[in-house]
Amino acid sequence: MFFRDNPRGLHHELWIHAAGCRQYFNMTRNTVTYEILETYPIGSKPQFTDQGEKA
Repeated sequence: MFFRDNPRGLHHELWIHAAGCRQYFNMTRNTVTYEILETYPIGSKPQFTDQGEKA
């Protein structure tokens, strides 16, 4: 069990594709609607800001 803050709104996270290619990637998702807004490579910056606007 993991315990961490889960703020409402946009959240930038690090994920691993454990069942497939085992690659790490970043993802921006909305914690209220569960909508995935984008995925982007490690070392890149997200296109969406914390206010939900494209940068």
